[in-house]
Amino acid sequence: DIRGQADYDAGHMEGAYHSTYATILDDLATTIPSDKAYVVTCYTGQSAGHIKLAMEMMGYEEVQSLLWGMSAWSPLVTGTNWEGSAMVTDALSNPETDNNNGQLVWEGYPEVTGTVQERVEAVLAGGFKGIAYTDIMDNLDDYFVVNYFGQADYEGTGTYGVPGHIPGAFQYTPYASMDIGQLLGNLPTDQTIVVYCWTGQHSSQITAYLNMLGYDAKSLKYGSNNLFHSSLTGHKWSAAQIGAFPLFPTL
Repeated sequence: DIRGQADYDAGHMEGAYHSTYATILDDLATTIPSDKAYVVTCYTGQSAGHIKLAMEMMGYEEVQSLLWGMSAWSPLVTGTNWEGSAMVTDALSNPETDNNNGQLVWEGYPEVTGTVQERVEAVLAGGFKGIAYTDIMDNLDDYFVVNYFGQADYEGTGTYGVPGHIPGAFQYTPYASMDIGQLLGNLPTDQTIVVYCWTGQHSSQITAYLNMLGYDAKSLKYGSNNLFHSSLTGHKWSAAQIGAFPLFPTL
């Protein structure tokens, strides 16, 4: 549980260990047991993605992040929450349906030094790299926007209700396009990359991965739920996601 100490103290999953970006690697080496699979949770499921990627790059296996974060665990959790958030909205009023991938050009790769651990430590030291659509909507040309879901949904013809994508965004297929020999080399090395998915959870992992490789990347907060929440038929936040699971006091 990587939420703030006060919110963790106010109630967490039974047996959950508290950690932070700054202490997670030390905590894994000293206090967090290694004989079970790992579940990382935060407030909304987004910042946990950075931790999940960092752990996997350090060799930890069976690491998952909790979908929707502690927002979906109990209505009694404190701190940032999906429910009632102004970020769960229809901020994108002019979605595009054209496929822009024909405009991709070879950019090469960033120059990066250091060991894997040093790069992971640098990402964790930088904290969660997130940005809201309202922060980029008036200057989209300043960003390289990556749409991280399937082509049909990117083009507005998929099954999850999205009407298209952020104007100028490029489509990168999950688990397929971010590798050497795929589209990784088409990412710019001199421009901020903004990655978005459905909920901000996968894009958080991709953002951490890209920053570890030396790119300047940010995750679009709340993903498509921030862009066209009303239109979504899948991957959509609603009050129905909120469980009624118990909360426990400080360990």
